Amino acid sequence: MANRIKQATTLLELARACRQAPAEIARVTRDARNSLAGVLLSDLTLITPVDTSQALSNWVVSPAPAGSELPPHVEGKGGSTRNASAKVAYAKGKSAMRKIPVGTSLFLVNYAGHIDLLEYKGVSPQQAKGFVARTVANAAAQADVVLAQELSKRGY
Repeated sequence: MANRIKQATTLLELARACRQAPAEIARVTRDARNSLAGVLLSDLTLITPVDTSQALSNWVVSPAPAGSELPPHVEGKGGSTRNASAKVAYAKGKSAMRKIPVGTSLFLVNYAGHIDLLEYKGVSPQQAKGFVARTVANAAAQADVVLAQELSKRGY
């Protein structure tokens, strides 16, 4: 879009480029949203404490924060299925991101019944309490970088 505006040699070309700007801005915003959510989802699936993969498998991407607890993607014991479940959770999340339309909010939620105990009480020796809040704060700190990368891909 920026190049089209810069390269416009007539008012008609400039007007066309300007009319396309809102759609381009929406696409950049969606792509930045999805990139940042992908980073957050990846980080959360890597740090969520795992025994049976129940909590890890309940990281869900959706346009609304409503749902119910899901079974483990790959059931195991003692963390044996962490990698397999993380791959499935990430793939499902990325797929869901692509389906959420431009201009629609994206929610990353966890429906596991015991996620509150893990986050607020720190009941797992694998992670201290507050692991979700720390991960979200780290991702938020990267938001400007992610947006800059999306703009750079398009020549801005």
